[in-house]
Amino acid sequence: CVDNIIKVKSVEASTHATVAISSFILSAMTSSSTVIMSCLDILRRLDPAETEKHLENLTNLISNDDISDELYQRVDVPLIVLKDVNADDRKFLACDHNRDGDSHRSPWSNTYFPQLQDGFCPSEHLRQLELHANEVFDVYRELYFGKSTSVSSVYLWDKEANSGANNNDGTAGFSGAFLIQNKVDNGSYWNSIHVVDVGRIERGGMCEYKLTTTILISVSPSELGTESTRITGSLV
Repeated sequence: CVDNIIKVKSVEASTHATVAISSFILSAMTSSSTVIMSCLDILRRLDPAETEKHLENLTNLISNDDISDELYQRVDVPLIVLKDVNADDRKFLACDHNRDGDSHRSPWSNTYFPQLQDGFCPSEHLRQLELHANEVFDVYRELYFGKSTSVSSVYLWDKEANSGANNNDGTAGFSGAFLIQNKVDNGSYWNSIHVVDVGRIERGGMCEYKLTTTILISVSPSELGTESTRITGSLV
């Protein structure tokens, strides 16, 4: 009976996905917001363990780079670990918040991998704050999650309206992403993505800020038998 229910659910999910894809193709002739909502509707009905693959397939169908970039910003995928060869192979996390095109910026050397000319970088004051935040967060990560299985990264960026000379002292406000990945041998992982938006810093160091946290988890049993359960999902 359970097997039949699972098969029915799978058929229903496949049917819904087909309908959503058809709606998506039609919506390509309308507004960008309709395209985004159609893509999000598809992703909600598919296996969250393969969100990255599904997201890549959807963006391949979109001919508008601006819409593809917005979709990447709206959907969180498991963090990817890269190494910075310019900083003694220190590990860093790749996500949309340090991505420029197909390259990702390392918080350790402030360079892009693969190499990218004129990639986005924070202002000098914010860069110094970013370096300090990475060192502090790295200590927290090692003490809380363990040194061998986890990686952390912090990325800060100037707000578009406040970038350049107007934010040399950092008082105009900024945004940032604090990331942690903890991964174990059997494929289970914990990804936490904390995105903070800091408003203008007033006298006395007072400011308003908004924090959004997304948790991506996948839990698999350490010993797989004839029947197994895998839990994968996100919590915002």
